[in-house]
Amino acid sequence: MIRRYSLAVVIFVATLFFVALGVAFGGRLKVAFMSSGDVPGSTGPATTAVTAVQHLFENVQRRNVDSAYSYVANNQDVSLDAFSREVSGSDGNLKSLAALNDFQVRALSTSGDEAKVRADLQWSTAVGAFFESRDLKAVKTQAGWKVEWPAQPEAKLAPQVVPVTYARWDLVGSEGGSTGLPAPHVKVISQGVSQDADTFIVLGELVNEDSVPAFVSVNATIEGSEGKILGQENSFDNIVHKLLPNEHTAFRIDFPATSREQVKNIRLDVSSKVIAASGDPVVAVSNPRIENAGEKRLLRGEILNQTGLTVNIPQVLASFSDASGKVIWVSSTYLDQALLPQTPLPFSLKIPDEIAKQVRTYKVAVNSYRVDQS
Repeated sequence: MIRRYSLAVVIFVATLFFVALGVAFGGRLKVAFMSSGDVPGSTGPATTAVTAVQHLFENVQRRNVDSAYSYVANNQDVSLDAFSREVSGSDGNLKSLAALNDFQVRALSTSGDEAKVRADLQWSTAVGAFFESRDLKAVKTQAGWKVEWPAQPEAKLAPQVVPVTYARWDLVGSEGGSTGLPAPHVKVISQGVSQDADTFIVLGELVNEDSVPAFVSVNATIEGSEGKILGQENSFDNIVHKLLPNEHTAFRIDFPATSREQVKNIRLDVSSKVIAASGDPVVAVSNPRIENAGEKRLLRGEILNQTGLTVNIPQVLASFSDASGKVIWVSSTYLDQALLPQTPLPFSLKIPDEIAKQVRTYKVAVNSYRVDQS
């Protein structure tokens, strides 16, 4: 009889244990999942500044924007629509295709009924993880602690006609994607290596020396002692793939879990093909500069869309060269806001300390991804 019920007793006791554990520590657990739809989130009053920020982003993570907005103190400055566009994305930008995967919240300072709280956010996107850090002010109200969300001014352009002056190349007579035309002449004009933690990096610069536009990509094979192949990788998105005649692009190829000492030989394979292309949208880079940000060195600047077309997802690609003109570092970042016509958008890229000491010149290019390519 005792053996018959022993398993049931063990299960019952274990259940009681885990229920008690959940009651005792459930309030300390941080949400770390993605979902879609109207999943109920936190709606009760926040008893601390950290809890207010925590509940706000829990609801953003659950895609419950209305509940997240209930923790915004300055409703008179930030409308629900403006808040929704900022946390859920708009204009087909990167954040509109992203989900808040994880976040960490901690208090920076507290003084009476005001506090400063930092939220470190990790978004999951189609191009990989996107990290964002926000320092938010929280205030104590009669309804509990709430967050003063920064009001973002909205750019309003006057109606205008933007002339189209860019060059354009069309392909005719091509069927099934095959043109029968020779590959454009693309040349590697700089090549080097670097090491970032446990990642071995091959980088350099290409130029399209032909009179037609080219779609380019770079593959690299690294070999160890006795010709043993250690890895094969490609430039993926760390390159400007569409090169107009005489245009340059930097490229970068990463080999994770590989040290510089292991590599004895590098083989590069540059491929190119003729494509139809145009010089739109014209995106200008203004005021690029290297600045100190605490212990970090950053390349900062603004990009400006000079045409009337919206760039849904802009990507900034920067190359850094030493005194001899050789590329010694390549870095890129996607911006989570759409690049609207005639509206500047700031960017920043981190530069490793050792690289920053050697940098003499740098170039910035922009990849423009649009939903409507017609």
